[in-house]
Amino acid sequence: MLILAALAAAGCFLLTRPFNFYGGGGAIANRYFLPLYPAFWFAAGRPAKAWWALLTALLAAPFLLPLWRHPSGYLLDQDNGYRYVTSAARSWLPYETTQSHLKPGGGEDFMHGPLWIKPLATGVRAEGDAIRIDSGHGEILVGSTHPLPGLRMIVEPPAPEIGISGAQVQRNHPRPGGGSVLLLRLLRPTAVHKMWWSETEEPVYLYEIRLDAPSGFAFRLQPLIS
Repeated sequence: MLILAALAAAGCFLLTRPFNFYGGGGAIANRYFLPLYPAFWFAAGRPAKAWWALLTALLAAPFLLPLWRHPSGYLLDQDNGYRYVTSAARSWLPYETTQSHLKPGGGEDFMHGPLWIKPLATGVRAEGDAIRIDSGHGEILVGSTHPLPGLRMIVEPPAPEIGISGAQVQRNHPRPGGGSVLLLRLLRPTAVHKMWWSETEEPVYLYEIRLDAPSGFAFRLQPLIS
């Protein structure tokens, strides 16, 4: 009954607040679930085998080793990333697209014309009607209420050579003054689901794009209509 009660409470929370698994600050993981955890201390029916604990520790080590080494350390690093998460976890695990409070880039999401943009790396920000990547290396999540066959990427001068992951460059047109226009064919969406900011119940199509250049640059995105 204790396990069923804890699962029922967690299920009710997910139903009422599906876009907030973060649960607020002040704790690692969801602090609203913390009162449920003690129930599992009293739910054990028989002693567990020691090798289960060893196996669990080995599987968790690539993700939680920094937390075990410095359990009382400050949660955020100098780039506002989570100090207790290893680089292996950041590279292996996909970004969770459903959660409203996750800000891996340290900045707020914003509307860019008809497109929704969430920075997934530091140094990515809105600058007027453009998007600026300060260091030349950045990652964004692009959301649209309709499937996107492609994007027109208008790079302001001076336009560096840009490597793009998550989309295929079909054409690159130089512009007078040192700018360029890239036509991008998008791959399949990273995720398709409802979003907290959408005014309708229709799903939103999300595309993850990584941009790499030798220097910082600013650009604008326009959806291509199929």
